[in-house]
Amino acid sequence: MRTFLMMLILLSLTACVQDQGDIGASSVDSGTTSGGTTTPTPTTSDDPLYEYQWHLKNSGQNVFSYVSGLTDSTPTSGIDLNVEDLHDNNSSTAVTGAGVRIAVSDTGTDYTHPDIDGNNLTGENRNYALLDPLRWDDATAEGYPSGNQPHGTAVAGIIAMEGWNDIGGRGVAPDASYAAFKFLSNYTAADHATSEEAKNLHQLNGDFDIFNFSYGYSQCNYIDDYDDDHIDALKAGVEDLRGGLGTLYVQAAGNDFNYGNLFLCFGNVNATASQAVPYKINVASVNAAGVKASYSTPGSGVWISGLGGEGEFDIDTNTADSVYVYKYFPAIYTTDIQDCSSGFSIRDISKRIMNAFNYGPTSSLNMGCNYTNIMNGTSAATPTISGVIALMLQANPNLTWRDVKYILAMTARKIDYDNNSDGFNDNEVLPHPAEAQTGYAGVDYFNDLGYVYDYKWVDNNATVPVAFSNWYGFGLVDAEAAVAMAETWVAGTLGTYVRTESALGVWLHTSAVVTPITDNDLTTPATSTILGVTDYVIEAVQVRLTTSHAYPQDLAVHLVSPSGTEHRLALVNSGIASTGSTDYYFLANGFLNEQSGGTWTLKVYDGFAGDVGNIDAWAINIHGHL
Repeated sequence: MRTFLMMLILLSLTACVQDQGDIGASSVDSGTTSGGTTTPTPTTSDDPLYEYQWHLKNSGQNVFSYVSGLTDSTPTSGIDLNVEDLHDNNSSTAVTGAGVRIAVSDTGTDYTHPDIDGNNLTGENRNYALLDPLRWDDATAEGYPSGNQPHGTAVAGIIAMEGWNDIGGRGVAPDASYAAFKFLSNYTAADHATSEEAKNLHQLNGDFDIFNFSYGYSQCNYIDDYDDDHIDALKAGVEDLRGGLGTLYVQAAGNDFNYGNLFLCFGNVNATASQAVPYKINVASVNAAGVKASYSTPGSGVWISGLGGEGEFDIDTNTADSVYVYKYFPAIYTTDIQDCSSGFSIRDISKRIMNAFNYGPTSSLNMGCNYTNIMNGTSAATPTISGVIALMLQANPNLTWRDVKYILAMTARKIDYDNNSDGFNDNEVLPHPAEAQTGYAGVDYFNDLGYVYDYKWVDNNATVPVAFSNWYGFGLVDAEAAVAMAETWVAGTLGTYVRTESALGVWLHTSAVVTPITDNDLTTPATSTILGVTDYVIEAVQVRLTTSHAYPQDLAVHLVSPSGTEHRLALVNSGIASTGSTDYYFLANGFLNEQSGGTWTLKVYDGFAGDVGNIDAWAINIHGHL
């Protein structure tokens, strides 16, 4: 059964990159609405859509979205980025991202849009969809989207929509500058493969403070091996760009949480080897009520959560005329490709979008179809983080890439969190996501076996404990708190950056002891230790597992620090994608501020019967400072 289903997955690999903006069908029932279909009177003359941008200012407002049946997505006052006082009506003391340069690597951007054209770095847009490397820096080959590809335009608007100009809405960093990188394309897989490596490396470089990557590999459908060239380019970026301060690579964590069923795959950010590195800031998504968005990919490699909303749709089969009706939940208001012939907001009566704003003819706020309110996913959450980082860099341009990451972690809000003396959240045990699938509802499949599938939050054992969640990373970003810390940040606070590798991929601490993994045993793990790890103050931990297991998706991988903190790096049926290789890479952020010196323990459980294997070797790489 499982082998056949995996064959179906492999046969579906027709694209190299998965767009993280579109979300799959919802199982939510139809019902009442929040917002209905009437057009309200705008109250903010400077930016008429600002009052609907709940991610900037959430007052529990009407945002024209169906919420019945998904009540935990209803806009809740205070669940926003906390930017309003920073923007301060564009006063002389406002923090708006001025002077910060951002590369928006995506499907291309409609940089002629009147609400983002003033912030575009004219002549610095790039078109990587061209297969000619000599033209990748050619100003005449700019990154305008092809056809109906609105994703990059929406992303750019979330970051840098111009403020106080009497049209549209406002970006998180409304005075930041951006260049449009057209990186994703509809070329054939074969053409894409011939240039993927070169253009991937090329687009990681340049005179930019932030690179926004609102896309990623499907952790369930794509073979993503650890690419030394890619990792080396990222490493060079954080060491050399921004005059040696390091650029910020901000990456969507993914939309694969509810990808499959019990026998298929549930996404984990660590299943993408190129994201299992500390040089990227992996971003999860939170909805308008302040809880994990239904799609958001979890994992120990998540760093921070932004706001991406839900935006899920369902097909209403109960309409009297038997016409499909699409129902939307609170998502993000942003720019769209201009006119009503393409983009998210189009005058296509056949789609019957029951949304007063997004369906142009019914909305005086969007008659030109130049905006949308259905942008969603970790694609939307990622630019909210890029925007906040731009605010931080305006406040203190001397921040290193490590400073930015640390400040984001230390100022993040611990949403959906209740502290408890046992070191875990009061609502501590998380069920396997298969329980939401048909046939498994109400069955605590793994926890009923005495094995805790995951915890919502875990407090580590640093001198001042740091809470971490595979769902949220260190929590929901707080722009005002992050900027306040950035403004007073003292250079060198984190000390000199060190890591336990002598060269790229050559990790100093390894174990080659072969340890059998007992098949279908969630009680007794295979256990292996590495002794005498160099003592640093931890900023991130990487693990490489070598296993001969025939079906590594069966495995759960836990790591225990010398201080006794235990984090889950891969969850049963949710964390390892079979690559055909024997090496699997994991990033663990939750040990932040602990000491690394001492004995580290790897635990590996097997959650399904039928396939066997060993821990053949493993290695650990500590990133931190003395």
